[in-house]
Amino acid sequence: FKEEATQEWVATLPLPKKLANNAWVRDKMSEANITVRDKAGNETLVKVPFFLSVENPLDKAVVYKSYITVLGHISEMIKELSIKGRKVASDKNNAFSYPYTLEYGKNIINFKVLTFNNTTLNYKARVLRLKTFKDLKEGMAGKREVEALATLGVLEGDGFGAFFPEQLVLQADLAKIAGVELTEEQDPKKAVTVGQVKEILGTTGLFYKDEEQVTKLKLAVLLAHASQYRDEVKNLLDMR
Repeated sequence: FKEEATQEWVATLPLPKKLANNAWVRDKMSEANITVRDKAGNETLVKVPFFLSVENPLDKAVVYKSYITVLGHISEMIKELSIKGRKVASDKNNAFSYPYTLEYGKNIINFKVLTFNNTTLNYKARVLRLKTFKDLKEGMAGKREVEALATLGVLEGDGFGAFFPEQLVLQADLAKIAGVELTEEQDPKKAVTVGQVKEILGTTGLFYKDEEQVTKLKLAVLLAHASQYRDEVKNLLDMR
């Protein structure tokens, strides 16, 4: 603390890491609790919220729509808020909303705040938009692998929003995905086995038995662990 000529006391505090420039947004605003005590021993507790809270989307959110409405609050310390370079107004409760269009894959939403002492701070939220299908149920093993590979353009549905996860994969399907030609001995309409997929794609270390027939759901899991797609899938889903 230091006393100014106006007989006001000014305190300068370093920002904690979670509020520093370029930090990730939080869904609850941080608060500084300042106890002021005069020479007579009278005390007053002052709670100072700062700087920004974002309730939607949460950082590291996974969404499926092409747009979201960004919802949040700013503190009384903020003079101006910008999202994606555009100024955003707040209401009497310091709440704000902003429509935001998302691309497939990773999206970074940038928030810029300008305080009343003309300090500019930037905050970010990570949002992952994935492709999904109406017949993929929550909790289904392999759902996230299907969504990741569909987002990357490796797998596709029927064009009407369905994936048919339990449908068997045929020799012709596997050849198309792997980019190989069928031999004369192979029947394009015959279902493939786990062993055949492992051999063609170089997938190892999974619990499926080699003689099992491959459904589209199993194929997604096998593809996600194959050498040619493993790093792409991991990079897409890694929200760090």
